[in-house]
Amino acid sequence: MAKKRPSQEDKVYDYMLNHHFITQVIAYDELNITRLSARIYNLKKLGIPIGSQKIYYKKSDGSPGQYSEYWLENRDELRTNQKI
Repeated sequence: MAKKRPSQEDKVYDYMLNHHFITQVIAYDELNITRLSARIYNLKKLGIPIGSQKIYYKKSDGSPGQYSEYWLENRDELRTNQKI
């Protein structure tokens, strides 16, 4: 029987379990996921506690920019239980 490929939600969840946080740039560069906020929404609907914050910065041209950073609220507890 063929092994099931991990879903994008699985990849995001696993990344957050093994790292402190994830951003859209990380999701795209390392996981090839372009709609991180949609994956986070789906994980939250499953009852997974995810925290977030907006990071504000100044772009190289001087204009303001922002991005979101996401993390698992109870990461250490969840690491012991491992799967969604």
